[in-house]
Amino acid sequence: MKIKNSDLVRFFNASDAIMAKKMPRKLYAKIDLNIRNLMNAAEAYSAQRQDIFKDSSEVTPEMQAELSELLNLEIDVMVQTISENDLGIMDESDKYDAFTGDEYKALDFMIETE
Repeated sequence: MKIKNSDLVRFFNASDAIMAKKMPRKLYAKIDLNIRNLMNAAEAYSAQRQDIFKDSSEVTPEMQAELSELLNLEIDVMVQTISENDLGIMDESDKYDAFTGDEYKALDFMIETE
């Protein structure tokens, strides 16, 4: 599956809050697997981002442009998809915590629409 680095960053920024939720074991396992599968891509993004900014204390327009290009870059990754039904179970049951809008947005690239 192809995703943008910006989706990867959004997912990892929200991953701690997402994984802290009470959710069905099947859903937890899929998201956890995606974290592990995407870790190498996140490390590669981080290294490229570091190369852009180096040790500079001032961000130049060129750096901003390079970062924008990096964030829009599509990468090919293995993603375990989540069905809307999996998510619906969380919304319908008091046993589970609901995701926030930002958390749904972070998960969007892995949600398979029916």
